[in-house]
Amino acid sequence: VEMLVSELVSQIVVNPPVAICIASLPPGGMSHARYLCKRLRDAAPDMQIIVGRWGPNGVSKLDRERLVAAGANSVTTTLLETRKLIESRLLVSLSEPLTAVVT
Repeated sequence: VEMLVSELVSQIVVNPPVAICIASLPPGGMSHARYLCKRLRDAAPDMQIIVGRWGPNGVSKLDRERLVAAGANSVTTTLLETRKLIESRLLVSLSEPLTAVVT
């Protein structure tokens, strides 16, 4: 996992995208999503980080707070909500490069 995160961070430093989406599926994945948020936020402080925490029970208030504290700008609970958020962020950022990395 560390090797993949390091490669992703290296790519983002060289060519920062407008936004990045981290998909995290319960019941696990929270620690990995938080770790990735922290690393990405350190590498690209101005980048929009969206975490899709998709699952039948949504996301708890505590999990949402932890992801935001780790560097996420937004936390979504459905794929449709994530898609709409990404589209709205890209429309606002049309003057910036439309490169996006989704993991």
